[in-house]
Amino acid sequence: MKHNKLVRDRVPELIQAEGKQVIVKHLNQAEHFEQARLKLYEELKEYEDANINE
Repeated sequence: MKHNKLVRDRVPELIQAEGKQVIVKHLNQAEHFEQARLKLYEELKEYEDANINE
């Protein structure tokens, strides 16, 4: 299963502890900024979708 997600803390170690394979790519500053921006937009869309009728 492929996710291509920006993760933090010890998420890869926790997944490995479950016996699953993890491939990690360490991002440079520009890549990290871009991925953080995309994650922010994803979270904002989820928030808007959840609160559209309020």
